[in-house]
Amino acid sequence: MIKKFQEYPFWKIAVLSALLFFIIVVIIELFISLVRSETASDITTKFLSQEFLFSKVVGAVVYGLIIAFFYRRKAKKLQERSNK
Repeated sequence: MIKKFQEYPFWKIAVLSALLFFIIVVIIELFISLVRSETASDITTKFLSQEFLFSKVVGAVVYGLIIAFFYRRKAKKLQERSNK
């Protein structure tokens, strides 16, 4: 049986959102680098640098927490409305 989104713990929603955000951002940046005709070694060096990884991980964690909080709050409001 499929669980509803709001039935998952907060941390699972935050981790899943952060992971999806991180993957999507990395794919977009990879595509942009390929369009700019950067070499494979330049792309690898850029993507494995500490600054790049740190900024993307921090951004993904912040995004995951915000999205998890937003959807938790929205689910509670919808549940309150349906209980009235």
